[in-house]
Amino acid sequence: MAGPSRSKPSNARKAAPTRRLPQATARPVRPAGPNFFVVIWMGLAHAAGATFRLFLSNKVEKDERRDGLPFFLIVLAGIGATVEWFVPTVEWVRLVEESTVGGLFGRIAFGLPVVLVLFAAWLFRHPTIDADNRRIAVGLGLFVLSCSALAHVAGGMPQPSNGIPGIAAAGGVMGWLVANWLTATATAWVSVPLFSILILVSALIVTKTSPTRVLERIRDLGEYLFVHAPRPATTETGAVPTGDLSSVTSHSDLGDGRPWWTIRKNAKPKPFDTPVESEASATDLIKDMFAAEEAARQFNAAEAAATTPDDIATDKIPLTESTAPLDNVATGDHPRSAPVRSGRPYALPKDTVLVKGAPPKGSSPVNDKAIAAITDVLTQFGVDATVTGFTRGPSVTRYEVELAQGVKVERVTALSRNIEYAVASNEVTFLTPIPGKSAIGIEIPNTDRDIVTLGDVLRSPAAIAARHPMSIGVGKDVEGQFVIANLAKMPHLLVAGATGAGKSSFVNSMITSLLMKATPAEVRMVLIDPKRVELSAYQGVPHLITPIITNAKKAAEALQWVVKEMDMRYDDLHSFGFKHIDDYNRAVAEGTVKI
Repeated sequence: MAGPSRSKPSNARKAAPTRRLPQATARPVRPAGPNFFVVIWMGLAHAAGATFRLFLSNKVEKDERRDGLPFFLIVLAGIGATVEWFVPTVEWVRLVEESTVGGLFGRIAFGLPVVLVLFAAWLFRHPTIDADNRRIAVGLGLFVLSCSALAHVAGGMPQPSNGIPGIAAAGGVMGWLVANWLTATATAWVSVPLFSILILVSALIVTKTSPTRVLERIRDLGEYLFVHAPRPATTETGAVPTGDLSSVTSHSDLGDGRPWWTIRKNAKPKPFDTPVESEASATDLIKDMFAAEEAARQFNAAEAAATTPDDIATDKIPLTESTAPLDNVATGDHPRSAPVRSGRPYALPKDTVLVKGAPPKGSSPVNDKAIAAITDVLTQFGVDATVTGFTRGPSVTRYEVELAQGVKVERVTALSRNIEYAVASNEVTFLTPIPGKSAIGIEIPNTDRDIVTLGDVLRSPAAIAARHPMSIGVGKDVEGQFVIANLAKMPHLLVAGATGAGKSSFVNSMITSLLMKATPAEVRMVLIDPKRVELSAYQGVPHLITPIITNAKKAAEALQWVVKEMDMRYDDLHSFGFKHIDDYNRAVAEGTVKI
């Protein structure tokens, strides 16, 4: 019996379908525009900077300008000059002056606008030289504080109990803070000389002058103001004289004779290659870097066996005479570079001093065995190909394999492991195809290598045609052709390899090539020999700026100097509009560029 069926009431409420809310669309956020006052301020700052640079004849790239801070200093100087110079007798102006700049710095507030304007002019002209800007800021700060302290002592050492007008009449609050602690424990006979010395020290910091070069700087200033002809430090050849490394730390270019305040005025440091040097850390290197006061002579008999002889052909570039004797070298008892003889032309060595090598082998039994091994492997695996010839180099021979019609190249390259096994070498290289030929190249190292001598490389037509002084002999390629390279096109060269691969031989060949083709006026070198035995044969050659460096600390300092010199040369190229140093040197030799 069937029971009654259950049914849902007709008026049952159905579940409402789920509705999705519309997604909110993100409104683009408008970037906030520059502040109106910032725009006005920077506009006035750029206008002031352009005016200063116009009178100072200095060009600064637009993206390098930082005119906000120097313009702020100009504004402060203007306010200070107005208060101190023009309306000092007005009562309310005097009260403002005593409560601000006069109360802070006292009597020296009268000259403070001049200091601010001079520093602002420097910043307008040199916005990117951060190291010098910080140094000058520190020096000027020390100068102002020392003068305030000296004015406080000279004004009777008033105390805050005398009120702000009493302190402002002496050295101000800053002078009281600096001088009070000293005058409380010592007399004026101690404080006055001390603050005077600090003023002189601040002047040395601002001008970046070491105490040992004060007289030289004064002499340079006198010549610049009254003679207008700086002392010549080099001859027309451009050879580098020897001297004191301390001159390098003040933007001098190896003693080019220009006043220190006119050299590389628009030089800017690169963040990746400008070293941060200190006078103290480079003290030892000062005796080393230009210790070759005897800058160039013909090699003596002992050096001739390794480099050049005395009976050498003359070159057309005369050398300069040595400048000043230096202290003994701190690198050891090594022979120095020879003295320069005034007016005597430097003589390049003859190529006959380098020995001749044996004539290269056209073929050998080793090549015949390799051809037989390759042919046997091709026959075993049914590859229709033939060894049609080979090109022998000093270390590697390239065998040419021609394929029959319809034979894939992959059938030969797939046998690389078998060919290596057959010729008993794991350094087999496949060249598919040989450039300019319809053939596969199989390069196999020679077990009977030929010796390539540097004399043969430098006597080759390729070396004779390479007139650049930085040209070096590399060796021979796989085709037996001489290879010459120009170091000027590869300023960063890394020589690497396993033990016995020939790294030392290549370095010796490179240095000897430079000695054979370049005079000391064209190429100067800094040699670093941590092992102390690798480069000892070159001690005393006239191309060395310093005796060979074997100390790690001195090596780091020397490399810092080299990087700084490279940076300064880039500044020279930028200043005169040259892209390559050869063009710059040519312009200097022709008289187009005056330095």
